[in-house]
Parts: sequence; C-alpha cells; structure tokens
Amino acid sequence: GKLDTIETWIYTASATAITGQYCNTGTAKGTDSTGTVSSQVSSSDKDYYYGVQPQSGIKIDKKTNGTDNKCAPGVLIAAGSTVTWTYIVTNTGNVPLSSVTVTDSDSCVHPVYQSGDVNNNAKLDTNETWVYTASATAITGQ
Repeated sequence: GKLDTIETWIYTASATAITGQYCNTGTAKGTDSTGTVSSQVSSSDKDYYYGVQPQSGIKIDKKTNGTDNKCAPGVLIAAGSTVTWTYIVTNTGNVPLSSVTVTDSDSCVHPVYQSGDVNNNAKLDTNETWVYTASATAITGQ
C-alpha cells in the first residue's frame, strides 16, 4: 500500500511488561513516489515505561470524637453521651484495592463508608483516602 498525505496509519504491538525501566524505539521508513535513493525517508521515536511489581498495602487510623488516642485512658467522654469513631483508610501500596471493608472489635459498632472514592470506581486508589464512621452511646469506665 501507499501512505497518502491525508492518511495516518496506526500500528500496534504488545508484550508482557518487565520490571524496571524499559525503553524502545519505533522507526518508520518509506520511499516517496519518485523511487530514487534520495527519496527514502525515516523517523524514529523513543518511548519509555517503568514496570513496577504490584505491592498491596492498607493503613487505618481510628479516632474517637476526632482525637487520636493510642494509650489508655484516651479522651474523656461523659457516660450516656454519643461517641463517634472515625476510621481513615489509605492505600499504602501501588495498586488499587477492591472489596475494602472496615470492622471494629466491638460487635455493636458497625463502621459505615462516608466518603473518599473520588472517581466512584469502588476501588481504594493510591491517591484516595476513604472515611468511615460509627457512633454509639458512651459507657461508664474504660
């Protein structure tokens, strides 16, 4: 065939990605309609990708009434008042995570998703922070 001046031909190739930096060069060559040696043309273009190994990771940060309490006794809350827990979930890996759930060790507390899935794809992407909350009545004691 002949590539006319108003045409664009598209070629594709596929392979399995390798780990690490990769570069290859695509080259196109052709001869114009005069067919002389000086009428041969070519063009090359490099393109790169960096192959990463999928690494999964997730982090949760739980707060009680907006405070982070890693040691007892924690924040003081009047017994009988509402206590709210916030669960902040982030993806620490380099691939999206699906089927994300948040639970609490207290069987009466059921965290509910509030926000964070920016693109609404039901996957915890590496640039997203998902927020869950749960509330209950504070009890007396630790």
